[in-house]
Amino acid sequence: IQHLQQLATTCYVIIFLPSPEIFITPREEIKEICDEFQLILKYCHHIFPFVMEARKKWLKQLKGYITRLIVNQPNKEIVDRDFNFQIVCDAVEAILNKDLRISLSFSFLQIHFFDYLNDIFYNPEAMYLNKCYKFIEKVKESDKITTAAGRGRLLIRYCLVHSCLADLVETMRHSPQLYKYYTCNSIMGCDVSYEIFVSLIKSLAIIKFNLNLESVRFLDESWDIPNIEVLELVPCKVLGISVRYYKSHCFVLEIEEGSVAGEDDKVEVGDVIDEVCGITIGKSKGHNLSHVLALNKNKPIVIKLYKCHFSNGDLYFPIANLLDQQLVNIDKLRQKYALMYRQNSPNVEDANQENVPKKNGVLLKYNGKYNCGLNGGVGSLDEGISNVLKQKTSQEVLIKLEEVGLSILDSQTDEILLKFSFPEISACGRKSDMPLIFAFTAGNTTCNLATEFYCYVFTAKTQIMCKNIMLSIVDGFNRT
Repeated sequence: IQHLQQLATTCYVIIFLPSPEIFITPREEIKEICDEFQLILKYCHHIFPFVMEARKKWLKQLKGYITRLIVNQPNKEIVDRDFNFQIVCDAVEAILNKDLRISLSFSFLQIHFFDYLNDIFYNPEAMYLNKCYKFIEKVKESDKITTAAGRGRLLIRYCLVHSCLADLVETMRHSPQLYKYYTCNSIMGCDVSYEIFVSLIKSLAIIKFNLNLESVRFLDESWDIPNIEVLELVPCKVLGISVRYYKSHCFVLEIEEGSVAGEDDKVEVGDVIDEVCGITIGKSKGHNLSHVLALNKNKPIVIKLYKCHFSNGDLYFPIANLLDQQLVNIDKLRQKYALMYRQNSPNVEDANQENVPKKNGVLLKYNGKYNCGLNGGVGSLDEGISNVLKQKTSQEVLIKLEEVGLSILDSQTDEILLKFSFPEISACGRKSDMPLIFAFTAGNTTCNLATEFYCYVFTAKTQIMCKNIMLSIVDGFNRT
């Protein structure tokens, strides 16, 4: 191996760094190089099998990953969050980066396969002859990616969506500059290994990939894509959030209670703001959050967010890692979102209780009622909930939503405790700090004729259940 390294260094200098000194090299040094080469040939029968075995291992792994992807998703579109898709992409990227030469132009830094593609398509005559060129240009135009690794990953995604990844690999292979970037022992540099590799890549063309090619901010860090939400907020001067810019990202660190952004947990601590009103946030000084809000004064605010956690409560690792670097308490965030997930996910026992056919309703707790007098508006809900909860009493009931109204039944006897038509209900809602508790006010007759209103308070088992019941009541009110 030492002889190989010495010979490779000598040959690399001669081939890629020509200088006048080469042509006046003493005969003794030339003879020494030839002797080294003869010695290398004696070791070839030991070294080459080892290199071939390493290439075979990489290709065998890729074949297994692609087979699993095809078998597990027959006749279905592959999306970003598919785990098998991510490991296939990771393996393809690793092979394209394997055995790339070290760059002498950039202080001996390891180059990326995207740097090689940049060099290939630098020639104006060649760039328009390849259909992959337009995708390379789109990748280079993206203002959300800062590294060659991120650009390479986005390019692979473009090629998979348009079924031309094999064309890209063939372009790299047949370029005259191949051995300037790849060693002879690489998969791209070996004829046999390359043919196997490109045949595996071609098998991906039968799969339909439905990938998000716009939300790519975290491809610099990972193949994994976080959950993305687009919110439309009412016109406002301030969103009610505190942010910090770190490594070109805009992180939400604090949210003011009762603010536009904080309503119904639309924006959460740890989220990353990607765009506001179509303008990228955090990339440059001209595109900071306050500047964009000022430009869109008195207009609805459309925000595109990268969520810091998934629907199961797990944190998205690249965002969590960057938050940790900013001394944010990651453990506290993890516990918070894990608790939210448990609250929103009814256990098996709850699900069985809710699906009992004879009861035909949703099981929850009835906390009580409060006399609101003549006030049946939305403002009475806050007062009603606070006063009812002071009683600290509750009863398990079933709420049964019907075509023209709703009924409250005893969970044990099915006796009807309360019954309302939707025109009698004047308001429905919940407090932001009590996501499981909701209430509605109802009059002693239809709202416009009622002389007395009561606020009825209930506790749901999950936030999703609470939200769905309120939406059903509102829908019934609008319908009737």
